[in-house]
Amino acid sequence: MQRTSPKLWQHGAAQLAHLIASREVSASEVIDAHIERIETVNPHIHAMTETFFDRAKTTAKRLDDEPSLLAGRPLRGVPISIKECFLVAGGKTTLGMTLPPIVHANDGLHVARLRDAGGIVLGMTNVPQMMIIHETRNPVFGTTNNPWNLGRSVGGSSGGEAAILAAGGTALGLGSDLGGSIRLPSHFCGVAGLKPTSRRLDRSGAVENLRGMAWLEYQPGPMARHVADLRLAMHVLCRTEPNARWSKAEDARSGFNPQPSTDIRSLRVGVYADDGFFPPCPAAKRAIAEGIQGLEARGATIVTLEPPKTLELLKSYFAIASADGGRDFRRMLKGSKLDPEVARLVRLAALPRWIRPLIAMLVLAPFGKQKMSSLFQASGPRSANSLWQITYQAVQQVREVFQAWDEANVDVVLCPTHATPALLPDCAVDMMPAASYSVLMNLLGVPCGSVPATRVRAGETSDRRGKLDASERLAAKIEAGSEGLPIGVQVAGRFWREDQVLDVMEALESHYRTLPDYPDIVHLPQFGND
Repeated sequence: MQRTSPKLWQHGAAQLAHLIASREVSASEVIDAHIERIETVNPHIHAMTETFFDRAKTTAKRLDDEPSLLAGRPLRGVPISIKECFLVAGGKTTLGMTLPPIVHANDGLHVARLRDAGGIVLGMTNVPQMMIIHETRNPVFGTTNNPWNLGRSVGGSSGGEAAILAAGGTALGLGSDLGGSIRLPSHFCGVAGLKPTSRRLDRSGAVENLRGMAWLEYQPGPMARHVADLRLAMHVLCRTEPNARWSKAEDARSGFNPQPSTDIRSLRVGVYADDGFFPPCPAAKRAIAEGIQGLEARGATIVTLEPPKTLELLKSYFAIASADGGRDFRRMLKGSKLDPEVARLVRLAALPRWIRPLIAMLVLAPFGKQKMSSLFQASGPRSANSLWQITYQAVQQVREVFQAWDEANVDVVLCPTHATPALLPDCAVDMMPAASYSVLMNLLGVPCGSVPATRVRAGETSDRRGKLDASERLAAKIEAGSEGLPIGVQVAGRFWREDQVLDVMEALESHYRTLPDYPDIVHLPQFGND
């Protein structure tokens, strides 16, 4: 493998692991280069909440002095970052609350697996308060800014991860996803991210929110600038014996093959560019069209899918997610200063369901907020009986989606990740409807990932015209100044078929990288003394 970028911080995780293993560079050189990069970019993007530079340097030197320690370990000194909710020995978790932090004595399961594979943790990354909105900001660490445009959001809740990866501060990250929380930041920041099948990865080793909610469950997942690095990380994270001796890459103790395994020519790819609920921006539609061309050129069969009944599925998602009326959020937030958007969301969650139609009619409808009105009326406190009923309804809705996939005989599905490019500040709650493409996949529980595709071109920023819903008017405002921002596409697959999802993502990545607008790190705006 040859170097593909002039600077060490521009390389991917697999590339760095190869360079270190072949002794072309030392682990110390790699770690020093990434520490320097973090010190350059973090004052601008505010992605890191805590760093472990001294420990990282010590570990890297030990690996250089005792190269036998790296034998067979797939990450071999690769610099990694960890979302703040995960347990990192010596690290602290706040979830953005102004309360005494939780200090961790030991690594959680997935952090331990990454370290055991040779990864070197450089630090922990920022999250939205309580990880409940798609904008990474909180009263403790402030706002994380988008490296492609500092005036734009990075999304959430794995926003700090996406930002530091996009800026070259680390090569691999650990995020989590309950409602697009890996995929949306990846889309906004021009990186790749994977949400595995629900319950594929153990959920231990993290500080959680929405405790006790069983139907919708977050999944830990990898984030990186290269799809091959997601595959490498999944090999590590799926490993069932984290303390066993590493041997060959195809180690049978791992539940995941780190090599591409699917002949793209054998796959049927279902596609929809518009989910029928929130129309995507022109750049997102173009990204889907270009993706179709790339997959067809590689022999895949493209099948046009009717979009699912997105609104009905979203109503079920938000009904389940808000069934406790926000009580768990209020318990956890007691005594903390609140982020304004979080405070607004928590207040809305507590409103009883009987009053919601009246508020929708008197407050939301006059301002053209029909999409928000539909989701608002579906949400709110529920009895156990009502929750069981809505859960049963969701099961039937999910079965209908899978039946449509079965009838079309598709292996994977290609669609947008989000309807717009990176958001402007302070609009995450009002723009929740635009996250429909990603949130839907959480309700389905399927493996899904976002892969960088393109950047918004001049002249294609927005095509929203006529009488629009309030969220679409806001989308038009977001899109108006979006030239140059990254756009991703989403690939979803069948249960347990992360391998096929990643194979298609990698095929798309290979195609998109040949096109002039690919959001490669070498095109990133400069920071400070770059």
